[in-house]
Amino acid sequence: MPKAGELWLAEIPFTSGIASKLRPVLVLWEDLADVIVAAVTRAAPRSPTDVPLHDWAGEGLVVASTVRLSRLDGHAKLKKLLSGAPACPDAAR
Repeated sequence: MPKAGELWLAEIPFTSGIASKLRPVLVLWEDLADVIVAAVTRAAPRSPTDVPLHDWAGEGLVVASTVRLSRLDGHAKLKKLLSGAPACPDAAR
């Protein structure tokens, strides 16, 4: 069961809605089957709702990354990101 503050992997849809990408997400809220996550990206912060992750390497991520609080999503299917194992080049914690 995901817990707030944990990194997981989830299929995040592109803005167009045509396709999606498996990427790290930060769990913001969970209540039984309901989970709200924020997308994580390697892009630098570009708005006041983007938060840089300072201990990304400690979480097993391979590049400095940003949590995009403007990209929230509800997910029922999350894949656990194993701490210490590289997630993907797109994210960090």
